[in-house]
Amino acid sequence: MTFTAPEGLGNASITGPGDLASVNLEGVLIFDGGDNQNWTISNMEFKEFDLSIGMFNGAGGSDAYNNLTITNNTFNIATDLNTVVVPRCKPKTSESIIHLARIKQFPIIHLMYRRWSE
Repeated sequence: MTFTAPEGLGNASITGPGDLASVNLEGVLIFDGGDNQNWTISNMEFKEFDLSIGMFNGAGGSDAYNNLTITNNTFNIATDLNTVVVPRCKPKTSESIIHLARIKQFPIIHLMYRRWSE
């Protein structure tokens, strides 16, 4: 499966909601187990998410993500809200660009990221 911007980086982006007070790990692509082999994710811009790509353990076993390539993407992580700005906001327990389950074959990953501040 190929998830890419064929014209190259900067030609396709997915923009999220920013940091939400009542949600942890807002994301785009969530793989919740199962076989997800032979994926290529490239040339995309992910903006305003806590977790752009989540690949979790499940029924797929230790080879669920074999031949995974994540390359030439930009990840602009959402700026965290805090309890001063939003009093009902709970402190976030975590945020990441990509979450990878325990896998047998380590994928090819190249990252460019920055904290989103616009």
